[in-house]
Amino acid sequence: MFLEDYGDTIPAEGRRMLDRARAGSQRMSQLIDDLLAFARFGSKPLRTGVVDMQSLATRVAAAVRAQAQAADLADARM
Repeated sequence: MFLEDYGDTIPAEGRRMLDRARAGSQRMSQLIDDLLAFARFGSKPLRTGVVDMQSLATRVAAAVRAQAQAADLADARM
């Protein structure tokens, strides 16, 4: 709101500092939201079970290969 009302009268350095403060407060808000989500997750009971690590590793490797190929294609188009 401050920038909307007084943005034209603020020097470039002041605008830069306000932009940094705004970006910092948005980042802090995201960190707080993430911490709250983590706290809610940590309060749930832990579920145990068998994990097929071979299958999991195969799926992860396939996903990484697909992302690398997509990135290579995007680079080739540039």
